[in-house]
Amino acid sequence: MRRLLPTAAEGIDVYDAVRPPAGHWVRVNFVESLDGGVVDAEGRSGGLGGAGDHAVFHALRAHADVVLVGAGTARQERYGPHRPGPELAARRAADGRTAPAAIALVSGKLDLDPRAALFTQAVTPTIVLTSAASPADERRALAEVARVMVAGDEHVDLAEGLRQLRADLGLDSVLCEGGPSLAGSLFSAGLADELCLTLAPALVGAGGPRIVERLAGRVDLRLTRLLEAEGELLLAYEVAREP
Repeated sequence: MRRLLPTAAEGIDVYDAVRPPAGHWVRVNFVESLDGGVVDAEGRSGGLGGAGDHAVFHALRAHADVVLVGAGTARQERYGPHRPGPELAARRAADGRTAPAAIALVSGKLDLDPRAALFTQAVTPTIVLTSAASPADERRALAEVARVMVAGDEHVDLAEGLRQLRADLGLDSVLCEGGPSLAGSLFSAGLADELCLTLAPALVGAGGPRIVERLAGRVDLRLTRLLEAEGELLLAYEVAREP
C-alpha cells in the first residue's frame, strides 16, 4: 500500500496512517464501487472491498473505542464482536486499549436476538442505544446480555447517545460503520468529524442505497488522506467546519 496524500510514500504502516486525533472523534467508514454501489450481488458491503480496504477496515477498528452501527446493518452484515488479530491487538494495547472495541447497536424497535454471538460471545459487552419509547420487554431481555442505554424519548437521540458513551463509559474514538441512514443522521446533526471512504475498482450496476441517506443538507468535506492499493483508492475527508 502507498500513500499519495498528504505526502507520497511507499510501503506505509496502515495502522499509523489512519490514526485519529486525540480526544473525541467520530468517523464514518464506507466502501463503494466506482458507480456508487455500496453492496455486492449478495446485498452486503463486505464483498466490495479488496485487501487494501480490509487492512484499513481492521486498522480503523483497532483505533476505535466503540463501533457504532445500525441494527439493520448489523443483521445484514452478520456482525459479531470485535476480534482484532494478535498484531493489531498488541498495537491497540500499546495505545492503552487493552480490550476489544465495544459494538454499539442503534435500535428503536429492539428487534434483536439476545442469543446472537454479538451478545453471547463479546469480550467487551455489546451496547444497545435505544429510546424510551422502545418495547420494555425487549429492553429487559437485552439488558441481561448487553448494556442498554436510553437516549431520547420517541426516537434515538444520537447526540445524547454519543454524550453518554463519552461521559459514562469514556468511549471517545467512535467508528460508525453504517448504514446509510445512521450515517446521514450523524452528518445532518453535525456529529461526524470524518468520512473514510474506499473506492473499489469495480462497477456493480444501478440500484441500492447510497453511502449516506436522509441528509438534511449539504455537508462540505476536506480531503486529508489518500492511499492506494491495487487500484483501490482509500480516502479520508474531514468535515469542513466554520472557524
